[in-house]
Amino acid sequence: SFRYADPSGGKLAAVWIIFLASWAFIEASALGFIGGLDSPFNKLVFDTHKNTIIAGAVYWLVLLILCWEIIIGS
Repeated sequence: SFRYADPSGGKLAAVWIIFLASWAFIEASALGFIGGLDSPFNKLVFDTHKNTIIAGAVYWLVLLILCWEIIIGS
């Protein structure tokens, strides 16, 4: 059965911190603030449209699973 525990402030804050920190890293890297525009991360993720789509899907999936476990975890 589906079990949902009302997320407490601490769990919800942890999810937001993870989301905002990862988003800030990706945004700063894309703008060249972290490692310049030719950093290994940028080359891997942003060089082709295919890589960007795959990286976005993986990022979404990792966040979904990680945050789901934090909020719902036992």
